[in-house]
Amino acid sequence: LPLELVFEHRNYLPSMFLFTPVAAGIKRLIAYYETRETAMRTILQGFIVLLITALAWGTYVRNIAWKTEKTLWEDALQKAPDSHRPYHNLALAYYAKIGRYQEAIHLYEKSLQLRMNSKHQKALTLSNLALLYLQLNDDDKATALWENAMVLAPNLHIVRHRYAIGLIEMKKWSEALANIDQLVTRYPHNSGYNYLKGYVLLNQRKYQEALSSFDRCLANNSRSGQALLGAGICHYYLNRYKKAEMNFRQALQTGNEKALTLLWLVEINNKTEDVMDIDMYLAKLSELISNDDLINLLQSDQQKDFLPSESKKSLITKVY
Repeated sequence: LPLELVFEHRNYLPSMFLFTPVAAGIKRLIAYYETRETAMRTILQGFIVLLITALAWGTYVRNIAWKTEKTLWEDALQKAPDSHRPYHNLALAYYAKIGRYQEAIHLYEKSLQLRMNSKHQKALTLSNLALLYLQLNDDDKATALWENAMVLAPNLHIVRHRYAIGLIEMKKWSEALANIDQLVTRYPHNSGYNYLKGYVLLNQRKYQEALSSFDRCLANNSRSGQALLGAGICHYYLNRYKKAEMNFRQALQTGNEKALTLLWLVEINNKTEDVMDIDMYLAKLSELISNDDLINLLQSDQQKDFLPSESKKSLITKVY
């Protein structure tokens, strides 16, 4: 298996056998000529100064390349144009992050044309490429790429996880659930996978099953605001309003999704006709976000916030 020596940890032990003898030799030379008035002592002193200066200059020049991820991988690309990794990492670390998807796609495709050391590397590249096509709303292309990646590395959980996320974005709930089930089977205590399963089941309106997944997530990560919010929504639709309110209050304490959690607390207290709490939560909402942002939140996709349409319309009227 070829090793890529660019990983510095692979050079720690081998370099010891290079630098230790050099350092020991220089030390012996210094000790030998220290008491002798010879030209060699002056030459040796000058050599040491030049060596330190050269190493310092080399460090300075290398730091220029390390200034940003873009400069780092462009430098790597110039030095290793036949390696797939600089193309892949330049796309991932720079162009994809700033939304220049076409340039990122070109780099990923170039990376795929070059030799890779394992099927896992190719599967990861295909998966990253699929994410870009998903951003460009080309669901068919994204799906085809993920399916190719899964053929190459069916047990690579990172790729299957990303594929599941993509299927969720496409609202292909059954396919997403099938992939998440495989992840949960292999990693039953992974809070992220259990949360995803709960989220998909919630969209399928399987509230009791979704609640079980959220509870498994919370068993491993009790501070998951998203899981607490999801559990509260399940209790709401199962008409367990007190349990729902308890979950929403716990979610509020985590600091995640605060605006949406406050909306759900307004909804719960609207159901229980607690006017004082409704006014309190609406006041907190007004401190947190502007009326325009609140309207945008209320007009968002119901499959993302799960708030009943009638309640959202009523709240919009209250805001106005």
